[in-house]
Amino acid sequence: MLAWADTSQPAEEVARYYRLRYQIEFVIRDAKQHTGLTHCQARSQEKLDFHLNMSTAAASMLRGC
Repeated sequence: MLAWADTSQPAEEVARYYRLRYQIEFVIRDAKQHTGLTHCQARSQEKLDFHLNMSTAAASMLRGC
């Protein structure tokens, strides 16, 4: 069941957002499994952000998104 707070928003737009959400979840899953997202030993926020960005970018390119 879908729940949405803005009842004035068109249903097609809500459905598009849900499709995008699932694509993002697939990219995060692939980044965890195939590109070492969970294998970072950095401690600074900048290095952690860089690792997250590179892992998800690599997963996105591998998926062809």
